[in-house]
Amino acid sequence: MKRKIALVCLGVLLTLGLVVPATARELVIVAAEEIENTDIQQCTTSFATHDFIYAPMLVLDGDMTLQKGYVSDWKVSEDGRVITMTIPEGLKFSNGDPVTAEAVMRSFARYAETSSFGADFKKDCSFSVNGNDFIMTWTDSPAANFVDMASAFTGLVNVAAAESTDKDAFARKAVTFGLFAVDEWVQGSHIILKRNPYHRTNIPFVENKGIALVESVRVRFVPSGFTRVSEIQAGKADIAFNIPIENVDELEKNDDIEMIRYLLAGGSMYYLNDKVPGLNDPAVRQAIIRGIDKEELVAVLDDKAQARYGFMPPTMSGYSEAAEEAFSRDFGYDMEKAKELLETAGWTAGKDGVREKDGVRLSFTMMVPLDIPEMASTAPLIQAQLKKLGIAVEIREFEHNYVKNQTRKGEYEIAGRRYNWPDGSMVNYLFESTYKYTSDPEVDEVLKVAVNETNPAKRMELYAKGQRLVLEKGLGVPLLTPFRYLAFSKQIKGYKMTGNTILLLNDVEFVK
Repeated sequence: MKRKIALVCLGVLLTLGLVVPATARELVIVAAEEIENTDIQQCTTSFATHDFIYAPMLVLDGDMTLQKGYVSDWKVSEDGRVITMTIPEGLKFSNGDPVTAEAVMRSFARYAETSSFGADFKKDCSFSVNGNDFIMTWTDSPAANFVDMASAFTGLVNVAAAESTDKDAFARKAVTFGLFAVDEWVQGSHIILKRNPYHRTNIPFVENKGIALVESVRVRFVPSGFTRVSEIQAGKADIAFNIPIENVDELEKNDDIEMIRYLLAGGSMYYLNDKVPGLNDPAVRQAIIRGIDKEELVAVLDDKAQARYGFMPPTMSGYSEAAEEAFSRDFGYDMEKAKELLETAGWTAGKDGVREKDGVRLSFTMMVPLDIPEMASTAPLIQAQLKKLGIAVEIREFEHNYVKNQTRKGEYEIAGRRYNWPDGSMVNYLFESTYKYTSDPEVDEVLKVAVNETNPAKRMELYAKGQRLVLEKGLGVPLLTPFRYLAFSKQIKGYKMTGNTILLLNDVEFVK
């Protein structure tokens, strides 16, 4: 699924000092994941490297408000069906080809036709050009989730270059519009980016609106968290992504390193299969929701995550603080209420303490994504908490993608899920029947209206209503929203982050 969003101090400027000329050395970044492809429209997941080579059309600031990216102006019609983006004159792709409204339209049309996420625009959206304006028109429903355009996936691809280049060659070295361009990609090792000499932006919270101050960036792919930490500590890297939780305290004590903590724009949850024996009883699903003490889970993670009572964190557009408080009150941890629900429904404890009724035991398999650290770490505690209820859980660990696939097939009892996306439409992906993880007509009805609502207050109310329905029906258990950590050497300054955790290198400089 699409990724990322976060609660960050926007516009963090660090460590003043004498600026070293940009030619002094390249900026070195160590990242856990290697990109699939430099052509973002052929990717299913985006990473920080894509953010460096694709300039945002729009950006989310620290208040989760959309601001100009490379466009000089943008407006939305009163009915929310027409969005007009004004493309500044003089913009160029990294190969020198002009970035015009026509070029932007061709890039979006290619996205709609070829991207895994092309349905974002393809289903009822048409594109047109009027002078310097690129126009998107929705015919059947308003473009309520056009915050999607603040993601790397809608970054500009030079379609003319793509069509005249071998597909595999373009995948390795796409021609794009961004702060940097691909210079060399050695798969399994690193990618080198050179600054785009034609770059310009209108992002209001960056000072440098022209070409990058550093000449080149080397992103090294380092899967080992221990090695990434060692590299930043040894001064061999300027930025380290995905700092393991166990190393955070150590790095925060290092005077040569600055840490930034941000909240994921999503979280973790468990699906409860309402079609299998035992879980087909709403009382059992409600008892499970109330039987998990999320604050205890947070404590186990040393406060490096937030307890989640709804399915939307503060870093997701459409989040309601009032709704989250109400969910905490109505569906939060309450062991006595959970036991009462089971007793009233006729589930009594057997000789081994596991509750049963009519020959059915409350014994389930919980599929835990082993590659989602906070879920793997807290699964044994959840198992112990549910045991107190008289519910036996067997933990089975699998890779996240496998768990997702089994969930969509309905071949699960309790299944873990991580999700990450800056817009409330993520709740649609999680619970709307179209996406096959769950199926409930009443939930569908509310969520389909919510995703097309352009009024922010009404949209918030609708998503609150949709989440409450999911909780009342016991289709899923919200769990945690983890914090993420980035480490920066104090040999650089000027890095900033958007509200959805896009790292901006526009103002980055080296210091002595």
